[in-house]
Amino acid sequence: MRITEAKIFNFGKLQEKEYHFAPGINVIYGPNEAGKTTLHAFLTAMLFGMEKNRGRASATDLYARYEPWHAPSYYSGAIRLSVGGKPFYLERSFYHREKRNILRNEADGEELSVECGDLTMLLGGIGKEAFGNTYDVPQCRVLEVGELAKILAEYLSDAAESKDGGTHVAKALGALDGKRKKLNADVKKLQESRQKEKEKLQIEQSLLEQDCQTLKGLVLRTQKELENHIDAEDTKLPENVLRQKETEPSGKHERGVHGRGISVVLAVLLGLNAVLFGIYNYGKIPFMVTESILAILLVGNFFYRKWASAQAQGRDGLQQLGVVSGAEDDPAKSEIGKQVIRLLEGQKEQLSEKEMRIYNIKERILELERPGEREQELKENIQALNLAMEEIERLAKEYGEEMRDELNGEVSRWTSMLTNGAYDSIRVDEAGHLRVTVEGREIAPEALSRGTLEQFYLAFRIAVGEIMTGEEELPLFLDETFGMYDDRRLEEALLALEKTRRQVFLFTCQKREMELLDRRKVTYHVVNME
Repeated sequence: MRITEAKIFNFGKLQEKEYHFAPGINVIYGPNEAGKTTLHAFLTAMLFGMEKNRGRASATDLYARYEPWHAPSYYSGAIRLSVGGKPFYLERSFYHREKRNILRNEADGEELSVECGDLTMLLGGIGKEAFGNTYDVPQCRVLEVGELAKILAEYLSDAAESKDGGTHVAKALGALDGKRKKLNADVKKLQESRQKEKEKLQIEQSLLEQDCQTLKGLVLRTQKELENHIDAEDTKLPENVLRQKETEPSGKHERGVHGRGISVVLAVLLGLNAVLFGIYNYGKIPFMVTESILAILLVGNFFYRKWASAQAQGRDGLQQLGVVSGAEDDPAKSEIGKQVIRLLEGQKEQLSEKEMRIYNIKERILELERPGEREQELKENIQALNLAMEEIERLAKEYGEEMRDELNGEVSRWTSMLTNGAYDSIRVDEAGHLRVTVEGREIAPEALSRGTLEQFYLAFRIAVGEIMTGEEELPLFLDETFGMYDDRRLEEALLALEKTRRQVFLFTCQKREMELLDRRKVTYHVVNME
C-alpha cells in the first residue's frame, strides 16, 4: 500500500493544502514549526481515525491539539491510496458532532465502509496501536536494551495483535481469570454459608444433648418419687388391708381351704344328726328336715366354692390383661400418683422429641460437610476455566516460539542491511534478552554503542511490522528518527530503506539526508514545507 495524495481541508495549522507523494523514499523537509509534525499526525489520523477525549484529558489530546478553533466543523481532509494496484479515495470529517467517513474504490466506484472494517482490511489488519509500535518510528530517545526486551515480551505474550483483530492472549487470559475469580468468590460464599449453618446446628446439637442429660435425670428422679409415693401410701392403709396385701400371693389358696372347712363341718353335722336320731329317735320329721337343711347347705357350699374359684380366676386374668385394677385403694391411682405419672410421661415424650431432633441434626451436618449441587457445579466450571487457560497459554507459547523464530530471522536480515553486514545475527531469547553474534562470537548487548542499539531498534520495529502485516507493505513513517545517527550509520540506513519496496516518509528538519541520497544517487521525492 502507498499514499499518493493528501488533501487537508482544515487540520491544525494547515488549511486547504494538497501534497503528492511518490513510491519509495519521500523526504518531508522543513524547519521546525513548518508543519511537518502536523502533516505526520494528519496522515496517521486519516489511516486510523481520531477520537475526542473527555474530561481533563480532552485539553491535551491530539484532537484538541489540531482542532481548528475558528471553524471546528471544517475539521477534515482526504487522501488517495493505492492498494494492490487499485486506487481508493478516503475522506474523513474529524468533527466529533458530525463524524463522517467516505471510502470508495475509484476503479469501479464501489462504496466501502470504514465502520465495517473495509479500511482495516486494506491496511493488512493492523491497528493504530500496532502501527505506532512498528511502522511509526519517532526519534529514538535514551534507548536501552531493556526497552527492546520489553517490546518483545509484550509482543510475544499478547501475540502482538492478530491480523483478524482478535483479542490479545493476555486480554483473553485476563477475561478468563476474571470469570474464575468471580466463580471462586461464589464458591467461597457457599462454603461460608455451609460452615455457618453447620456451626449453628452444632451449637443447637450441644444444647439439645445438655437438655437430654437434664431430662434423663428428671425422669429418674420422677420415677423415684413415684415409687416413694406408692411406698408412703402403703403405710397409711388400715391394718386388715395391709394383712390382706401381705397375703395376696396366697389368698386364693386360703379361700379354697376355708370353703373346704365349711363343707367338712356340714358333713360332720349331717352325720351327727343321723347318729342322734338313731339313739334318741326324736322323730322322723325333724330328722328329715335337719338332714335336708344340712344337705342343702353342704351342696350350696360346694357350688359357692366353685363360683368363688371361677370369679377369682376371672379377676386375676383381667388384672393380668390390665382390664381391671387390683385393689381399689392402689396408691398409684390416687390423684397425686396420677399427676406424677403424667409428669413422667411428659418428660419421656420431651426426651424422645429432643433425641429425634439430635438425630436429624447429625444427618444434616453430614450433608453440610459435602459440597452442594450448586457448589459442585461452580467447581466444575472453575476446573474448565483452568483447563482453558492452560490450553491458551500452551498454544500462545507454541505460537510465540514460531513467531520468535520468524522474528529473529527478520531482525537479523534488517540488522544486516542497516549495518552493512557488520553483525552476523541478532535474536531475542524466550526471556526477551537480546543476543548478538559477531563473527561467530556472542557479545553482550551492554558492550554495544548507542548508535548500534538504535540500528537494532529500527530493525526490530520494521521486522515486527512485516511479520504482522504479512504481504501488505504499509508505509514507514520516520519522524526525525535519524537525529542521533552519525553520517556513516545514516547512509547505511538510507541505502537499506532504498532497497525495500515499501513507501518511506522521512520527516526531517535537516538537509543531510537529501545530501547523502544525492551522493549515493538514490531516487527520492521531496515535499518542501518551507
